[in-house]
Amino acid sequence: MGLEALMLKLATARRAPAASLLLHGIGGIHVSLSTLALVGAVVVNAALAVAVPSSLWTISALLLYGLALARLGAAQPGALFMLAPFVVLHVAMMVSLVGIESGALMGEIGLTGHASPAGALYVVYALIFIGTAAAVLRQLEPQGTQVSSGRAAGAHWILCWAGFAIAGGAAGYLFLAGLRTGFPLLMGADRLLFRASGADIVTLNLLNLKHTIAAAAGVGAAFAKKGGVRYAHHGAFGLFLAASFLYGDKFFIIVIASCFYFMPFVLRDAGGVARTVKRATPVLALVLFSMSIVTYYIYSEEGARSHEETMDRLSQRVAGQGQLWFAAVGDSSEAFSFDVRQVTLNLGSLVANPGAVYVLEHRIAAFYFIERYAPTTMHRSFVKNGGAVTPTMVLEAYGLLLFGFVGLAVLLALIGAGIGVLLHCLRVAMLSANPINALLPAFVCAQAIVFVAQATLYSLLSPSAFKAYAAFLVLQLAVAAYLRRLSPINDWARHDPPPRRLRRAGS
Repeated sequence: MGLEALMLKLATARRAPAASLLLHGIGGIHVSLSTLALVGAVVVNAALAVAVPSSLWTISALLLYGLALARLGAAQPGALFMLAPFVVLHVAMMVSLVGIESGALMGEIGLTGHASPAGALYVVYALIFIGTAAAVLRQLEPQGTQVSSGRAAGAHWILCWAGFAIAGGAAGYLFLAGLRTGFPLLMGADRLLFRASGADIVTLNLLNLKHTIAAAAGVGAAFAKKGGVRYAHHGAFGLFLAASFLYGDKFFIIVIASCFYFMPFVLRDAGGVARTVKRATPVLALVLFSMSIVTYYIYSEEGARSHEETMDRLSQRVAGQGQLWFAAVGDSSEAFSFDVRQVTLNLGSLVANPGAVYVLEHRIAAFYFIERYAPTTMHRSFVKNGGAVTPTMVLEAYGLLLFGFVGLAVLLALIGAGIGVLLHCLRVAMLSANPINALLPAFVCAQAIVFVAQATLYSLLSPSAFKAYAAFLVLQLAVAAYLRRLSPINDWARHDPPPRRLRRAGS
């Protein structure tokens, strides 16, 4: 805000209630009393959990997190849906912590859970991340929701069918490749082992680009002018998800991919979110039910285990989501710290080739916990999966041990701001109604999700990541250059009647 605007705000203080001025930030962001009360409740809940540890505080923290999301959804429905992939990770973490603090076994680190302040504290940090990202999205929100190329979306085949071709082509290739090599789900093979040893490079890339493909298909479906075209996109994306099931992808991967697919629908009509969600509810229910059945089938080892054994394996997997944060909170006592060695090693991973080998050799991120808490149990789990799997939900726990409680809050605020900028770029690309424009920002956002889950900088900023960024950028620029060569008047003449003003001029 400029000096003149600030002076004007101060000058009007005589006519505005003091509370009203207090609740408006310098940037013009309105903060209501109810929001301040909610923040206070979250802080008080965390303080009570520190003073008197109990799983009840974790449950109440989860409820407060849900209430905060409801408020965000009422104020910024588009922002909430764009942040949904990260919300999914947070909810998984908090459900896990409820189980841990109720006494669940954490098999990978060989500990049994107990009451602690970990769950209530995690919600504080989760809301710092979500709140910062949402604030950045709000500040960068474009004026109005006019789609820049809405007419072109129905006029040129690239914009109309690119999303369908990407999703349908990916699904077709995966099915054909699976018929040749077999599907991990049907063979009872570990999906990560299969990808490391049995999958060809195209199959591997298509599975890794799941969220990117979902975003492009979603743009094509959301801005399709004809219902038949939209349903064709739905069918192609459904086949792509079915292929992913057969390749062993589980619950959260499919949920996040579905979030990317439905983002453009919400952004196109942010005022009609309730209507959009209502229409999508049957599809979402079917996806959730299918994912639950497939996940149960996988953990039962294709029906070889009893129901009790399967549920025990599932409970340990659920506990695995929050185990690192639970252990880190139990070990941490410093408000602020700075682990120079670990920070230096993480920066070194940005130029290492390959970065994954460097991270393993130097025991960074998830492997830092393997050495610190369970050098035998977790390492055995890693070796069993051929080096292709590591613990999840690492960022907050790793950041806490490296920077302390205050340092972690600063870190998550900075990362949240960066995520907000990335999501804004994705929002602009989706609102262009061009599926090709969504590929690059969706891929960058997908890499950011990996970074948040694994705390590996190389997944977002390494030379190999930038090679992929460059490839998507070149494709986007090439398509944009081709579309700019088209004459809008000639394009209308071939596909749509020209605007009435042009028709009169021509006559």
